[in-house]
Amino acid sequence: MLFIAAVLIAILFIALRGPVSALISVRVTLETSRVAPSAPANLLKLTRTTPISPASHLQRFSYKHVDGLDAVTDRFVGDYKKDDNDKDNARYVNSSQSASVFCVRASASGSRGSLSCVVRRFLLMCFFFVFLKLFRCSRAVYTKTTETFYNLITDFYEYGWGQSFHFGPKWASETFEQGIKRYEHWFASQIGAKKGMRILDVGCGIGGPLREIWRFSQATITGVNITKEHIQRAIRYNARDSVTGCDFIQADFNEIPVPDNTFEGAYDMEATLHSTDRARTFKELFRVLKPGAKLVSAQYCLLDAYNDKDETHREIIRQIDNFNGCYCHGNTVASTAKAFTDAGFKIIMSEDVFDTMGSIPFHSVFVDKTGGRFFGTKLGRAVTTTFLKIGEAIRLLPKGTVEVQNMLIGAADSFTEAGNRKLLTPGYVFLVEKPAATA
Repeated sequence: MLFIAAVLIAILFIALRGPVSALISVRVTLETSRVAPSAPANLLKLTRTTPISPASHLQRFSYKHVDGLDAVTDRFVGDYKKDDNDKDNARYVNSSQSASVFCVRASASGSRGSLSCVVRRFLLMCFFFVFLKLFRCSRAVYTKTTETFYNLITDFYEYGWGQSFHFGPKWASETFEQGIKRYEHWFASQIGAKKGMRILDVGCGIGGPLREIWRFSQATITGVNITKEHIQRAIRYNARDSVTGCDFIQADFNEIPVPDNTFEGAYDMEATLHSTDRARTFKELFRVLKPGAKLVSAQYCLLDAYNDKDETHREIIRQIDNFNGCYCHGNTVASTAKAFTDAGFKIIMSEDVFDTMGSIPFHSVFVDKTGGRFFGTKLGRAVTTTFLKIGEAIRLLPKGTVEVQNMLIGAADSFTEAGNRKLLTPGYVFLVEKPAATA
């Protein structure tokens, strides 16, 4: 790679050793179809021996065929009129009239430096060709690395959590999966999802909630997600499960490419908490909803026990933000409610569903069997990490697999600390409405 870089630098140095304008400084014959009254009927000719400077004259060029010769059509700034003092060469001089189009071809007589110009232009072309190939190669490597990361972390989520990447309230008698499904059905019922309605799934992930809500309501659901790998997997799972009438948009949920007043309802299952500009996100959701439509949104909110002056509290929330790519710091129930109303929504209801819809603390999924997921517990995580280390050592798993696992363990530990201290809930749900009077 270093050798190739050195060759590229050498080529570029040789190609650009002289002034850039010299790359087109050749002796040329200009022909114009603009014929002065005293000129003969054939084309008037002008021989220039001075370089054609792109800064002062040349605007653009294109290839064409003139009188059986390959030529270049150049447009020069200003007009050229016949100089009557130069009868022999029919010389044209610049005037302030509108631009004229001239046909240009290299003079047959040997022009000084023309060969070196050709060589330098060839070297410059080689430089850009090799550079383009290297750029495409590096982009391919980057793209492959990015896809590997997203596929790895998605595999981890599916392995330890299922296809619905969100928390859910759980009763002691329920399995983890039953609690998740009940929560998703409740979300659908809050916005009145039913057959014939067009619903927006904000930050749909790999489509776990979308498929479950579609089975529950038969609504037409559009999932929007910024991650290509997630959408590809969601489409594959939809086909496998015979889910019809639903589609996906790969886009930022701050700029959803649909007209105003498109959707009759929307749900956000812990997606917009990843937004760096929550006010902008809520305004965009307000825009795409029809008047009278409802949005149900699960947010991570700080609770009353959180003390911003306590360094331990701040560090726990900082870890949650860092490990999960979210923005909990400063997001209280009151500030979240204000963000919704500032966007134009009317708040119908808000509550912590872990207080009202379940008896098991949200962080139990990372602690013991009451959470319903063995591989989420400390013992389950230790077993998983051991197998991953072995798999990575024998190259059965890609490099970085254990690192991703350690990152997710950090996220679990930070959630556990926040849950034990009652600093945060991942299930503060807001049901809001776009007023019917909104045009």
